[in-house]
Amino acid sequence: MISSAPRAIRLTAAVALRADLGLNDCAHVANVLYFSDKRPSFTDAELFSILHLKAAKAMKAVRVKRPERFPHNITTAFLFASVLADRRVLNVEQAMWEAYPGECTYCHTAPCSCNQTNRPEERTATKKRRRCTRPRTVREFQKLSADIYPPQNDLDTLVHLAEEFAELGAAFHLNGKLTGLSRRGAHAAFKDPFEIEVIDVMSHLFKIATSQRFDLENAILDRQISGCHQCRATKCACTVLDFLDDAHK
Repeated sequence: MISSAPRAIRLTAAVALRADLGLNDCAHVANVLYFSDKRPSFTDAELFSILHLKAAKAMKAVRVKRPERFPHNITTAFLFASVLADRRVLNVEQAMWEAYPGECTYCHTAPCSCNQTNRPEERTATKKRRRCTRPRTVREFQKLSADIYPPQNDLDTLVHLAEEFAELGAAFHLNGKLTGLSRRGAHAAFKDPFEIEVIDVMSHLFKIATSQRFDLENAILDRQISGCHQCRATKCACTVLDFLDDAHK
């Protein structure tokens, strides 16, 4: 993990300037907001349950055309995904860049030229990295995702995210027993399948946010200032059940 002290300094400036929120900083924002010294942090299983539920609610908001329900659900999902990734991946920004190095790691083009009939079965490592600067901020990573995978129709985006959650769930519940799964080619540097799948889920949360023209970085900065959308506190007092009981929203 990365020390929290430098993050706190950067985040103070980020709130003032409304810019420059690093991907690694998202877990720190969530930890400060949701996990105080007065209570233990949620377990990985609890984080996964909340992440899965909030992402599902964001997807439902798109499906039933209730845009007012999308912002708080997608923001909470991304923050909890960041915490879960931060617990398992040493450097989330680096992992995202390795998995999505400015091009599709199946067809090695940007924008992606794959389709259902010609897509290779496996990702392969990038032989020659495109002239693409590594993103620094959440907004830049979201733009990179959009450059590689331009917004599709909503149904394709929702189905793909659901597929990624199924793969993350399998990797999570089998706890590393899927030895060798997806660790070839572009993913050879990852230690276990869970690391791969949580980064893939975060990338697809970027995609659904972009499809709804939603700026995740700005939303996270707003959440840091306004506090938990449920209890309205900047030091959230909600329990796991509070998050799960929020399922109707």
